[in-house]
Amino acid sequence: TLHTVTLVGWFLPSLSLIVLLELTEAQFEETLLEPIPHAVNSSWQELWLTRLRMGELPGLATCLVPVLIVACLADLSTFLLGEGRESKLLLGGLCIVSISVFLVLLPNFFARWIGAQACQDGELRDQIAKFRGQLKLSRIEVRIVKTSTRWQGAAIVGWFPGFRHLWIGEGLLQRLDPQEVDMVVMHELAHVTRNHFLWRFLPILIAAFALVGGFATPWIVPPAWQATALQWAQIAGVAASTLCLVLGVSWIAKRCELDADRHACDLASRVCPWAQGSAPRAAVKLGDALSKLIGDSPDAARASWLHPSLATRLNHLRDHAQHMRRRQAATNLPQPTAAEQQTIE
Repeated sequence: TLHTVTLVGWFLPSLSLIVLLELTEAQFEETLLEPIPHAVNSSWQELWLTRLRMGELPGLATCLVPVLIVACLADLSTFLLGEGRESKLLLGGLCIVSISVFLVLLPNFFARWIGAQACQDGELRDQIAKFRGQLKLSRIEVRIVKTSTRWQGAAIVGWFPGFRHLWIGEGLLQRLDPQEVDMVVMHELAHVTRNHFLWRFLPILIAAFALVGGFATPWIVPPAWQATALQWAQIAGVAASTLCLVLGVSWIAKRCELDADRHACDLASRVCPWAQGSAPRAAVKLGDALSKLIGDSPDAARASWLHPSLATRLNHLRDHAQHMRRRQAATNLPQPTAAEQQTIE
């Protein structure tokens, strides 16, 4: 059986389930929920397409495409070159090159799928370019996700420097004031300056080692044990790999979000004129932005697989602001105003 056909058979039920769930959610959203003001999409068909673009499907497809690339190349290599040592070396090289190209072009693939367009707001684009220059970061293209109020977030997309995008939801720009937008941008740039992309790759690497260890049993145990040991080792390797991947990615992602919140305040105190030398003032604005964007949605405010809860993030910002306030008091730096001090406490 071709590896590609087998993998498609494994993942097809999950892909079909996601498509059906999004279809059901779109129909319920049109029937039961009140219309969102200024929303572009109104019919369930348009809502369905929006949910497919912005939901779980892109993430699953991103994880699946590299696996399918390897499977397709393995099938093609076996068909054309056989299973000799040279074909395996060639296969390894082609897989590395193909996946690297895919990761480099991932932001553009995603932008076309989701509908992220080049930022037409010259003032916003110049402001972000100024921040990026002051922080000595490589080129980051700014794109606006035109989904009205349906996506009110921001994200850095892309693994490699020079090929990254900063996506900002149109709804976010409508709801936040300029200083709050600055703090959202600082949070996303903090992910870059703190190399969170490498930290998030760590659980994947550990899971890969666990999986390889499970299948390397024939080279470790005596031949007499291999029949039984190989079977259990492979089961243990798959289980350990899955556990490392699921729990590790979640734990690292949540720590990265909190670290980006804290570091964003420090970056703002360096490059934002309104927060010059005052990380507590920046912490207040970031907390206000988070409260506006997700505070009115109980589902969004709760902790998810990749994000800590809103309460955790606000408490973390409050503790960081108090710590920086004590440092400012010790070094005679500018203090926050009375209103900001009351918000912090």
